[in-house]
Amino acid sequence: LPDSTGHCLARTEFFRINESYCIESNGQRFFVKLNSVDNLLMFETEAAGLQEIYNSRTLRVPVPVCWGKNKTSAWLVLEHLEMGSAGRSGAELLGQGLAAMHRHSSGKFGWARDNTIGATPQVNEFSSNWIQFWHEHRLGYQLQLARANGHTGKLQTRGEQLMAELAIFSQGRCQFHHCCTVIYGAVITLLILLDSRCCSIRRYIMVTARQILP
Repeated sequence: LPDSTGHCLARTEFFRINESYCIESNGQRFFVKLNSVDNLLMFETEAAGLQEIYNSRTLRVPVPVCWGKNKTSAWLVLEHLEMGSAGRSGAELLGQGLAAMHRHSSGKFGWARDNTIGATPQVNEFSSNWIQFWHEHRLGYQLQLARANGHTGKLQTRGEQLMAELAIFSQGRCQFHHCCTVIYGAVITLLILLDSRCCSIRRYIMVTARQILP
């Protein structure tokens, strides 16, 4: 649909968190996300994260164009990428790209700023110990949020079991392959509990694990 300036707007339905549009003008296409004014920080950190991934040259991600807000909305404008179904080969390529991306590392675990997973806050405080970081700022933090929002049962039970297993990494009681198997199996279990439609997610995690494991 053309807007008042003659630019073409198309509403997309891929995302539930934000209003999203494809905008076309002068032969260029952009993907635009809109949210409430107080969510500008979410867009700022998303843009920063996408730029980090783009700079690694491992995965093809949309390049951030601009972000900002007015009295009614915050927005993020991204390069528009055509979406499609790549099938099994696409999932394998994604797994390989994720593995390559995670080989780009620094001396500590974390990031220069906190961000979000969707609309959920994510703490990225730097730590020199990856077990502590994952325990406090990843799995442990997400389980706390889940409990606060009424999610109990298997999600909490199996999540707590995985938290308890993390101690074996720092106590020297496991070999590398066994430790990775513990984490991999528990993460897959949690994914299945969260979404029964995650076959493609399981596939690219399997490929990623094969790429990372020696």
